[in-house]
Amino acid sequence: MGLTSSSSRSRHGCKTCKIRRVKCDETRPSCNKCVQTGRKCDGPLTERIIINYGHQHVNAPTSVTNQSLTTTNPVHKPFTNPDEARAFEYFVHRAAPALAGSLDSYFWMTLLPRLSQSSQAIRKVVLAISTLYEHPLTDAYRSDGIHYSTWQHRAMTWYRESLSLALQPQTAIDEKQQLEFSMLSCLLFASVEIQHANVQTTLTLLRQGYRLIERYLTLQTLTSSRSPVWIEDIVLPFLVRQAVLFTIFGHVLPSGFFAIVDRLVSTNQTVIHSIADARTAIYSIIFRVFNLVQDATVSNIGDIVIRNNVAERQHSLMEQLCQWHSEIDRFMAETARSSTEQATCHTLICNQGVACIWLGRVLDTPGVNPSIEDGMFHEILLHAERALDCLARASDEPGVIPFVFESGTAAPLFFVGWQCRSRDLRRQTLALMKRLPLQESLFVKELQIIAMKKIIALEEGFSTKHFDEAEKARLPHVSHSMPLNQVVCKYRIFLAFPRFCN
Repeated sequence: MGLTSSSSRSRHGCKTCKIRRVKCDETRPSCNKCVQTGRKCDGPLTERIIINYGHQHVNAPTSVTNQSLTTTNPVHKPFTNPDEARAFEYFVHRAAPALAGSLDSYFWMTLLPRLSQSSQAIRKVVLAISTLYEHPLTDAYRSDGIHYSTWQHRAMTWYRESLSLALQPQTAIDEKQQLEFSMLSCLLFASVEIQHANVQTTLTLLRQGYRLIERYLTLQTLTSSRSPVWIEDIVLPFLVRQAVLFTIFGHVLPSGFFAIVDRLVSTNQTVIHSIADARTAIYSIIFRVFNLVQDATVSNIGDIVIRNNVAERQHSLMEQLCQWHSEIDRFMAETARSSTEQATCHTLICNQGVACIWLGRVLDTPGVNPSIEDGMFHEILLHAERALDCLARASDEPGVIPFVFESGTAAPLFFVGWQCRSRDLRRQTLALMKRLPLQESLFVKELQIIAMKKIIALEEGFSTKHFDEAEKARLPHVSHSMPLNQVVCKYRIFLAFPRFCN
């Protein structure tokens, strides 16, 4: 897919600028871009290593500093197993670029191939992710079990081997490096479980990731040591972002989670210089919104002191959300962006809209201002449609995308269909759902559409030809304020969360 940019890219810029997708001036020892924005900088890349597999070579940049886990173990020999060589080649040339999107190309296309040369555990799980992308588990959510193909069997074998290797003690590295390896493993193992649409195991891995983050931050404080850029700018933020998928639908996050987030994300991002800045800024606000939502849920809102405190926090966060929206509008208008970059921006705006709706309900009964909320629902749908249009233009292959790792427009769309009372907007939502990838994070398109039809039928009191005879009778009203897990359990509606109630 072609990328347009307002300026040429630096070929040897620092890792931070590559991750943020901004031009690096390659100043030593730290580039001016990082210094001006207060970011850590390792300086420009100074050498390259060659990854060998089969008869192919992939160039991957490396830096002489701040490598940590990447150079702990000796480099493994080239692939001798043809199946492994093929899976790795597919990962480098097909799966990784697709999974990277517009923001995470360094992680998927450079870092993971390089780490695969120094860690057998990372190599094996990368092979599993690659194979499951090429041969998606389209029936992973079905109650009669998964029917694996030959290649899917190979993928699961590599996954089990990776799990086994990851559990072996790493005596040659210190605790900090072990934690880096464990956090990265959690992220990659979660990817495989997400491809299985396995919610419970994914949640378990994410909770483990949060505990690892907490210990890692404590150890970092005690030792006053620097973390690799890829840990701070990729792994930690990713583990944090995954919680959005659950908070959107009222899932209660682990105690202490927000304290961890406060240590990881900035609270003073007022100017957006890159799409990575935009993502970091909106997620830092979103998590504070859901922190307030959870606090308000367990607090006595009738108490005037508590209510005033909640109202003050609500007002501050709403101002931040509005300021972010104005800033992203300015950022998008100033420079021509590639289709994938535009899609990312529109998706972030969708999530901002969801956060606004949740925040507006903190002190009020849900739905008290339906006309205002309908306008917000409409804007979410507008940007979701634009995001899907941009992704369609960016695709260099015909057909439906099999799997997207990060949560995109699927969660905001389902949120609109679940919470919106407008029949017209709900039907627009269903039409947009049909354009989604086969699976986006934990959301399986087929199940998402089925679940949305059921919820609409339950609320509007009619049946559809999709329903079986037992479902054609009018069923009780579904309160739009009911948490999604209660809706799923009460009415046996299985969307993308097939094991949500287990």
